[in-house]
This record gives sequence, C-alpha cells and structure tokens, in this order.
Amino acid sequence: MSFAEARILEWRQQPVIEKFTSTVWNEGEEIVKRQRDIIATTTDRSRELQWIDAHRNEYLGEWVVVEGGHLIAHGHDARKVYDAARVAGIEVPFLIHVQPLDKLPFGGW
Repeated sequence: MSFAEARILEWRQQPVIEKFTSTVWNEGEEIVKRQRDIIATTTDRSRELQWIDAHRNEYLGEWVVVEGGHLIAHGHDARKVYDAARVAGIEVPFLIHVQPLDKLPFGGW
C-alpha cells in the first residue's frame, strides 16, 4: 500500500467531525471550535424534512430554506433564497429544491 493510499484509508476511518476540522487545522483553534458547534447544531434536520413533506405541493419547483420547522425563504433562484436566509440570521441555511415525490430521477441513456 502506498503512502497516499494509507493516508486516504486513515482519513476515511476518522469520525466526520475530525474530517471536517482537519481541513481547517491551520485556521486556528477558535475557528475549529465554531465549526464543531455549527456541525453539532445542524446534523438533525428531521423537523425541516417533516415541514417539507407537509408543504411539498405548495412549493413544487421552488427552492426553500426551512429552519426548525419554519419557512424562512423561498423562490426560484437558489442564490437569492440562500442570501435571504443569511440576512434573516440563519448561519447554515437548509436549502432544498422541492420536487414531486413521484418523479423518478433521470439516469441517462
């Protein structure tokens, strides 16, 4: 096994938080602590997904940002929706494009 392969294997075995913080190691301890706090608060999005399931038909084809079961912003331009959520004070917006459940993904051929 080459050195690169060993390093990749070692990296894959790290917990997600360590993978994330290892990419910002040179930014300083304060940034690493802040990133850990963000990850800890954004890992469970079950309330947001429940909201999307309940309101899917109202926002088909639109981009939405939902935070804690509340709609923050929506529209057809993902960048504008994301920016509106950031202006509203959402540090890590949960941005999703609402699509119908019965539509199969395109696999190509």
